[in-house]
Amino acid sequence: MELEGKVALVTGGGRGLGRATALALAEQGAKVVALARSLAEVEETARLIRQQYGVGRSMAIQADVTHERDVVSAFEMVRRRWGGVDILVNNAGDTGATKPIMSLSLEEWQRAIDVNVTGSFLCAREALRDMARRRWGRIVNVSSGVAAGAVPAMAPYSVAKAAVEHFTRLLAAEGAGMGVVAVALRPGVVDTRMQQDLRSRSNEDMPSELRAIFTAYKQKGRLVPPERPAQIIAYLCSNRAGDVNGKVLDAREVEELLVR
Repeated sequence: MELEGKVALVTGGGRGLGRATALALAEQGAKVVALARSLAEVEETARLIRQQYGVGRSMAIQADVTHERDVVSAFEMVRRRWGGVDILVNNAGDTGATKPIMSLSLEEWQRAIDVNVTGSFLCAREALRDMARRRWGRIVNVSSGVAAGAVPAMAPYSVAKAAVEHFTRLLAAEGAGMGVVAVALRPGVVDTRMQQDLRSRSNEDMPSELRAIFTAYKQKGRLVPPERPAQIIAYLCSNRAGDVNGKVLDAREVEELLVR
């Protein structure tokens, strides 16, 4: 129960890695806010927390992280009920269009930037205001291995996640004096609906070579169950991980540290 008394907010908390992370944080004693665009999905996450860890430990908030008004309102709701946020997991993401750069529309490009980068900024800005008052905080930004590579037809997502990683370093630099630790995690290829969506895209929406890569992850059993990176995120939110401020970590690196 390392997170007893802490309040955590998980974006994209209605399914997949977000739901698994919400449950992992609740297991460690945190009160958890699950936030996503789908009210039904976050309500199910909140129900699972109540069922497994007790009443009064969860909130479900419907919000779009790309809308400033939604984000500000969500954090105000948490402040009124629980006094503010100690832990933020920026998990909400969108792969965006999977097309060659010359085929991308501005709208397709902007969607990935809005969800992954602007959404992380809006939530982190509000969370920092709470953390500064408490002189303690943890921010985990979920990134991706594509941030470090040049994967053809994944420019919007790759650039967005690279921006998220540098934003993490800036959060770490500004938050260090306030007791805030910010870290970016590349969780691996996680078995979520996002992966299912990528495998099912048509030839018009994704080059066949790229779809074959994602299909192979599934066929060869290389997908990681979301519970594994969720446990790593819970660890990164604890006092034990206070020395990783500003780092971009691969899930396998953290697993090795935990084994040691």
